[in-house]
Amino acid sequence: MFGFYRICSTEDGIHEIIEYMPWSPHETVNETKTFIDETERKWDARESLKYIIRPKDGEEGSGEFAGGTGLKLDWRRRTGTQ
Repeated sequence: MFGFYRICSTEDGIHEIIEYMPWSPHETVNETKTFIDETERKWDARESLKYIIRPKDGEEGSGEFAGGTGLKLDWRRRTGTQ
């Protein structure tokens, strides 16, 4: 959790990274924990899913955080949106 907090709060250039994103840098570790807890709740409820992207083993930066993505599910319409 602390590694994810570091990336979402103090990473160099974070404001340029999130310029067009619908969220702001995390102010506290508790904010990151709340985000993770909510992400898990939505996964369990089959409402949405989020993924962390990392380079494959053997690639430069393997094991490091490279980005993230997600999918919001609408089971009634049988669609998913990003």
